Amino acid sequence: METHILGLPTDMVKEIASRVPDPRAFVATCREFGALANDPPTLVMWAINTERYVFAAGNGLQQAIVVLLARGNVGPTLLADMLRAACKNGHLEVARLLLTRGADLDAYLGGALIQACAGGHLEVARLLLTRGVDIDAYLGGALIQACAGGHLEVARLLLDRGISTNCHQALIEAIRGDDMEMLRLLLERGKHDVTDWDSGVLEIACEHGNVDAVRLMVEHGNSTPLDWETMLVHACEHGRTEVASMLLDMGADINAHDGRSLIAACGGGHLEVVNLLLGRGVDIKTITGAEKEWFSGDVLFHTACQSGNVEMVRLLLDDGANVNAHGSSALRQACKDEDVDMVRLLLGWGANVNADNGSALRSALKHRHLEMVLLLLDWGASVNPEDEDNTTLRLASEHRHLEIVGLLLDPRASVSAKGEDD
Repeated sequence: METHILGLPTDMVKEIASRVPDPRAFVATCREFGALANDPPTLVMWAINTERYVFAAGNGLQQAIVVLLARGNVGPTLLADMLRAACKNGHLEVARLLLTRGADLDAYLGGALIQACAGGHLEVARLLLTRGVDIDAYLGGALIQACAGGHLEVARLLLDRGISTNCHQALIEAIRGDDMEMLRLLLERGKHDVTDWDSGVLEIACEHGNVDAVRLMVEHGNSTPLDWETMLVHACEHGRTEVASMLLDMGADINAHDGRSLIAACGGGHLEVVNLLLGRGVDIKTITGAEKEWFSGDVLFHTACQSGNVEMVRLLLDDGANVNAHGSSALRQACKDEDVDMVRLLLGWGANVNADNGSALRSALKHRHLEMVLLLLDWGASVNPEDEDNTTLRLASEHRHLEIVGLLLDPRASVSAKGEDD
């Protein structure tokens, strides 16, 4: 077979192929001899001489495949591999040829169909379905891949041919791709219970933040105000202001689940969502007054401080949050996080610098934060809180904070600060 590659003779191509079996090295060598890197005849010759069956199928080199199959040493596994490669890249005639030679349609749990659908190769998928491939193989993997790739017509073909439509993962892929046409098709043609929280569909929709997708699924399903409130928590946790606003407009109880929505927004540092909830009348007292064990103290305020968002914490304080809720947990956490701005804000709002036996100062000492220690001392932190076993000076000495030890060495420092070996 003549190659017609810038005059490169067939014998030379064969010689290169025999000496350079690696595809990339082969192409590079051909370039050196004036060959084009993507020249089909070159690839055909290389595939034949190196017996690269799967490569030939994946690249649609039908002439090479005919020659290779004629050699008669192709088993069922290799045939299945070739079929999957051809379907992956949409080579219809190669797929048809391999099927006539007995390639297993359902090998690899329907891998050929799944690969065709993932690539959006409608006619290849149609061929496989006509030949009787198991359409529901691998838990509806073909439909999932079609949705993930945004291949609407492939998905429509699968639905027309009767694929199982109770496939929540397909819905999730459509949501993640912001593919409203696909989502509408699945909801219209399927039997999805989008309110089944085990499926994760509504949760993903709220987290993703596509308002139109959330609205469509709410309208399609049998969701209740209880579902909306759970959805509100997920939207707030991920900072999806528009979704949260829509759910509140629908009637979701802003104070449901002991104010969990506001807690979720604070924990994520989502100031815009917090503003929305406060503007819509969320009741902070509902949260701080919760008697459940995991809500001991002011979980809301502590969570907001952990987020590191100073403006959010200021907003909560303006709205009546207790700066000294649960002892000095907020101040201690800010010291642990080495957040000087947060510590300064809390102290300015009256945080008790000596609460919990001086835990804020001890936390600053443990983290070797000189600026924080100075700030706390300026606001009246006690050098010797009432803890004979662990005075401030002893703690500073043990952690070798020489600068801090120098600051603390004054008449207030306890004698017990010195180690037994001093």
